[in-house]
Amino acid sequence: MTNTDEITIFDEIVNCGILEDDTVVNFGAGHQEGKFLETLLDYNGTLGNELITAVEPNKKRIKSLSKKFKGESVSYFEGSLQEYIDSEHNDADWTVITGLFDSGIYENNQFSFINEVVQNSLEYSRKGVIFTIRITESETLRYYDNYLFTEFVNSYDKFTVKKFGDGNYVFCIFKQ
Repeated sequence: MTNTDEITIFDEIVNCGILEDDTVVNFGAGHQEGKFLETLLDYNGTLGNELITAVEPNKKRIKSLSKKFKGESVSYFEGSLQEYIDSEHNDADWTVITGLFDSGIYENNQFSFINEVVQNSLEYSRKGVIFTIRITESETLRYYDNYLFTEFVNSYDKFTVKKFGDGNYVFCIFKQ
């Protein structure tokens, strides 16, 4: 793509450095009907041989993903992020988290939740963690937004963030 207006958050996730032979664990794989996996498939022409693990707690979304990506060698894990972390899983090159942080259900503790998930994910990610977040307009979230950026600048040596006009952000945190 040459027109930057056409680049989506899902393109940006792939452009953080996910290579064709990288292993990826995608938490929230059913977000927007699997749009991240669809974008990765568009870029690479395949989802590889057992390179992708799609983690999703919603049984209907898992079934939908398995139909949508029939013929692709994707591992599916039906369960929560915590259940996956607690399971015996393999390390991956990348952890990609889509849609998980959009709801703001933890309100004032949302930053702590994000930070804990990112730190845990970095433990079993060889290259880094990429996540999306949608920040809506409110006083609480404006404060939280600034706090999140400041804390990440102070905590991680190498990361990027890109904002999209609709309030969506993509964070790429690279492992040292």
